[in-house]
Amino acid sequence: MTPQENDLITTLIARLKNAGGQPKDPEADTLIRKAMTEQPDAPYYLAQTVLIQDLSLHNAQQRIADLEKQLADAQQAAKPTATSFLGGLFGSHPPAPPAGSSGPPPGPWTRSPQVAAAPPVQP
Repeated sequence: MTPQENDLITTLIARLKNAGGQPKDPEADTLIRKAMTEQPDAPYYLAQTVLIQDLSLHNAQQRIADLEKQLADAQQAAKPTATSFLGGLFGSHPPAPPAGSSGPPPGPWTRSPQVAAAPPVQP
């Protein structure tokens, strides 16, 4: 056993001591005690399982925190650095006009070319 494993087991036992005094389900307590008499090594394997699961949970929490930081950094980097009157509603750069078109693409308030109106019909 390594010193780190010794510390983990000691910490687990301290956690178990602190859990004392809580109400127990009598049926569960009886079932567990029976299993302990039938399998005397069960506390060893249970402690091993708990410590492995604690380590796995800690690693998963660390991984989630790392991924959340990466996401926040990526979202921050994706934000336009220059501000605009309309808050980047139309993107950070105007789109390039398609080949063969003249002038900027029509916007929401762009007037369409005037069509010559037909002369009024006389009765």
